[in-house]
Amino acid sequence: LILVSGMLAPGYVMRVLGIRPDDAVFVLAPAALGMLAGIFLLPRFSRRWTKQVLANTGIFTIACVLFLLGGVGQMGQRLVATGFLSHIGPLALAEKASLVTVVMLLALVLGMGYALVNIPAQTLVQERVPLDLRGRVFAAQLAFANAAAVLPLIFLGGLADLIGINQVTYLAAVVVLAAGLLSSYQARRFQTSL
Repeated sequence: LILVSGMLAPGYVMRVLGIRPDDAVFVLAPAALGMLAGIFLLPRFSRRWTKQVLANTGIFTIACVLFLLGGVGQMGQRLVATGFLSHIGPLALAEKASLVTVVMLLALVLGMGYALVNIPAQTLVQERVPLDLRGRVFAAQLAFANAAAVLPLIFLGGLADLIGINQVTYLAAVVVLAAGLLSSYQARRFQTSL
């Protein structure tokens, strides 16, 4: 997901926000701050909820944020149509600043969602894998993750050009949501079998 987001980010900021692709790093930098916030907040959350609940919450958070990011373009069009931003100054500048701010806030939440998924998931793997197998398991996990990213990287870039970046963002949200539903189902099934 991170590789796909990184690949789509320059096109997203250019097509949806109307800013230069090389400025994508500044717009999406709050995601790193969100990850840091998630790292610091996670110990408080882990006192109340299990690792599975935290990871699933992170997955659903990511799906919701991706869905909202897909709708940012339509939101900008509505703001222009209603004249909501006309008192701020030049309309194009006001719209762009508002959309960039919304995307930056969503990136912050996206980073927190990623921390909620990654940290508990890695902790579960470390807890459940025997010490003498951890190196092999983490190496295999990294290899499979990179292999699994190849097809989406090839497919989604062309699809974004064909149907639009907002639609691809919606598609990513649906895929992440499906993964979250499957994960929740598996967690419930695992709890029932105990």
